[in-house]
Amino acid sequence: MPKKILIVDDEEAIVRLVSYHLERDGYHTVSCYDGATALKLIRENDFDLVILDIMLPELSGWDVLRIARNEGRFFPVIFLSARNEEVDRVAGLELGADDYVTKPFSPRELVARVRAQLRRADMANLAMEDKELMHNSTSQTRSLKPNTEPYGSEADTPRHIDESVDKGTIRVGCIAANEHTREVFVSDKPVDLTAKEFDLLVYMMKQPRIVFTRGNLLSAVWGYDFEGDTRTVDVHISRLRQKIDPLIQEISKSQNIDCPESFLETVRGVGYKLISKPDPKTTSKSNNDFGKS
Repeated sequence: MPKKILIVDDEEAIVRLVSYHLERDGYHTVSCYDGATALKLIRENDFDLVILDIMLPELSGWDVLRIARNEGRFFPVIFLSARNEEVDRVAGLELGADDYVTKPFSPRELVARVRAQLRRADMANLAMEDKELMHNSTSQTRSLKPNTEPYGSEADTPRHIDESVDKGTIRVGCIAANEHTREVFVSDKPVDLTAKEFDLLVYMMKQPRIVFTRGNLLSAVWGYDFEGDTRTVDVHISRLRQKIDPLIQEISKSQNIDCPESFLETVRGVGYKLISKPDPKTTSKSNNDFGKS
């Protein structure tokens, strides 16, 4: 099945040119001419790659990418823009774009860059599938035996380690993370995390209820020499919420226990903290000081 690519530019001639060369190379293309329509299409479709202009009507390319990334949509993005200053190229890449091509451009080079980005995405997907296969094979012979109580129940204490399993296991509420096997479970359900998502989660699990600035987390998890933007932290926090919050909510609902909106709370103007132990007897939606702000 051909890869599906979204082309967004307010110049119809450029859209036709890019679409022609990509379709000649075997790709299926979808086109639009403003940022609001682009965001709508992104939400309604699974695109393999997006080519995005910056100066668009209604919503800029910056805003389209920022909103998409905040919503957990992580397809490859190539900015195609007449803005050729270094500050624009750097800003685009730090915002989450995978490549930046300036106008005027070579259609053949653009197609080559598209191929390169799709190859990288395919390799990442294959690596993830291999990891899942390895996990499935090892899980048949070993069980982490995580806590089945809802997140933040009275049965738990921060950083509780179950002596019946590996000593590398950290447990906060119904979340269990094993530093030796790099596996995470919510109750008995495995959670598939990337390397940095795992490192970020474990770092915060070791210090529940401590408020971390984005700079703190960048230094601790990515290293002092990391040259990216603090928005990297926001993206990874968003991914952790999307993967873990629904499982916690499911457990709490099945046991008729109210729980915070998210296990990772936003502390306005500061950063984030991991909630360690809300009391299910007193926590409610109408009086909840553990909710995500």
